[in-house]
Amino acid sequence: MHYVTIHRELVHAGASLKKLKKIVSERKEEGRHDFMNRMAQYSSEELGFIDKTSKNDKTAARSCGRSRKGRRAIMRSQFVHGLRLFATALLTVDGVAASKVVEGSMTRDLYLQFLENHVVCD
Repeated sequence: MHYVTIHRELVHAGASLKKLKKIVSERKEEGRHDFMNRMAQYSSEELGFIDKTSKNDKTAARSCGRSRKGRRAIMRSQFVHGLRLFATALLTVDGVAASKVVEGSMTRDLYLQFLENHVVCD
């Protein structure tokens, strides 16, 4: 059967093309519900979320390319001796409550200092 015919039959049957929602097979619904119940005891003002990101001048470089069979894919570019920045922040319902940007990578010690000095309330 031809693809167009299959598509027409599926449309006729009421099916439409949709983006798949991916759910990991390891997800345990019972544990998920337990977590949701535990989190429900807190008000939104008591919750905060920490995230991190980093940026350097090489971030946008491509890692894949196309070439003829038997030939190597090559991209010519200048070698970047750039600055690397690492940022982490605490986000609450009121916005960013704390943040830290470091040059280079954030070490374990720097991260613990961020938590102790900016996140944990006395």
